[in-house]
Amino acid sequence: MTSIPDNAAVSPSANSARQARRVALIVAVAFFMQLLDSTIISTSLPQMG
Repeated sequence: MTSIPDNAAVSPSANSARQARRVALIVAVAFFMQLLDSTIISTSLPQMG
């Protein structure tokens, strides 16, 4: 019985697609956090000043 290494089980195109999806998710979360921070600052800044 021969064993297949874990890294050979996933094709390179599937691996790069997974990595691209991960990068897109990280960028989307970063944009959401920036939008949320801007909204909080613009709402609270007049009250602080």
